[in-house]
Amino acid sequence: MSDPQVSPKVNKSQFVKNILSQIGALSKNPPENWRSQVEEALEKNNLKVHRVTIYQIRSKAMQGMKRKNPIVVAKTNVRRASIIAPASLKVADLYAIKDFAKQFGGVDRLKEAIKALEAFIN
Repeated sequence: MSDPQVSPKVNKSQFVKNILSQIGALSKNPPENWRSQVEEALEKNNLKVHRVTIYQIRSKAMQGMKRKNPIVVAKTNVRRASIIAPASLKVADLYAIKDFAKQFGGVDRLKEAIKALEAFIN
């Protein structure tokens, strides 16, 4: 039998990663007071993690995201593309359109050209 006063062990690193993710601190531009938000969440849960360790956990988590990033971005773009565009468009098509839009002067200018083209065809 387990002692009711003994609480289960918490994975502090995972706890910190979850908080960092929730507050948007796993990005190049984290919220201004991200570290204090993590420290407050730790305190509320009676957990102690050194400040340096918090920075190390964030750094490692961000390095892991960099390695996974191209796959995650591709999946995200595919989902968005299926909502906005026909299923026949591939991620490579979207990147090509994005590059063309940049060369053409931006998305707004490209939209205007498409409207004019639609009027011309119809």
